[in-house]
Amino acid sequence: RRVHGQAQNALTGFRSLGLSEEQATQLAAFCTRERTSEEETLGRLEQLQFLLSENVIKQQDVHSILLEQPYFLKRKFTVLFENNDLFVVNKPFDVRIDIPKHGSKKFSREITVADFYLDKFPADRECGVRFCHQLDHATSGILVLAKTKKGAQACGALFESRRAKKEYTALVEGHVSLPSQNGDAASGDGVTGDTESIEIENFIEDDPNDDFKMRVSPPDSTKGKSAHTTLEVVEWGTLTMPGQAVGKPVTLVRLRPVTGRRHQLRVHCHAIGHPIVGDSEYGSVRDTYRLCLHARKLYLPLPRPMQHVSLEAPDPFLHLFSPITHTH
Repeated sequence: RRVHGQAQNALTGFRSLGLSEEQATQLAAFCTRERTSEEETLGRLEQLQFLLSENVIKQQDVHSILLEQPYFLKRKFTVLFENNDLFVVNKPFDVRIDIPKHGSKKFSREITVADFYLDKFPADRECGVRFCHQLDHATSGILVLAKTKKGAQACGALFESRRAKKEYTALVEGHVSLPSQNGDAASGDGVTGDTESIEIENFIEDDPNDDFKMRVSPPDSTKGKSAHTTLEVVEWGTLTMPGQAVGKPVTLVRLRPVTGRRHQLRVHCHAIGHPIVGDSEYGSVRDTYRLCLHARKLYLPLPRPMQHVSLEAPDPFLHLFSPITHTH
């Protein structure tokens, strides 16, 4: 069977990570079938090499990810919307929006959102990239950049005043029960609910034991900041992603952050006993190729003469679980 040049480059990359010829051929066929570009594939393979060199993962982890969860290889940037003032992308998971100013290692095929933007608008290198809001590197979905100062100011004001309406989709561990379905199953300190949704209002603060993490503020803390998330249950199911957690119960949910604290959605889901699947910091189901959190919808009521903007990025988790009950 003749292999095209793109597939041949992918084969070489798979072999370099210690995969057998048969395994490499199967993965190259997957990339062809899924229309995963050479840039995506080789970029993800180099990302794995980088993580190996930094001792973040082990060789056996690399083989498990590639052979059991090959969707990791996809790294496609999609432009969702563009006008004279704004540029909106559907950011892939495990992609940084930019490299921190204080310095950070970058592998040669790494592409940040800033790189993607500047490749299209090289003249903006002098003024820099204007991000209207933030999105964690592990989270995929809608990210808004401004092409002009006017766009940056208008968009920034919406996020700062909480008039920008955001909705995320996520897979969380276990079957989430609304209070009306099972007594007060989802209620507790800082948590209320009804037949439609759960309101999570636990205060959040820095975790004193971990520089990276946040936590729900203890009752006697004075450091916490108010945080409010609305959680809507969409569907119960079981995880179909191969790995140790396959077959475990999960719930597809919609998350609407009223506030915008760091790690808010991840901490709030953990607080009600249903951490996000693939959350290596707050969850237990970690042997997945990604954090199952995605910025799905965004509404921007921009001031006149600018037009209101309503955005949606397709749900990427529908193929990762098998529904068992449609709850809403």
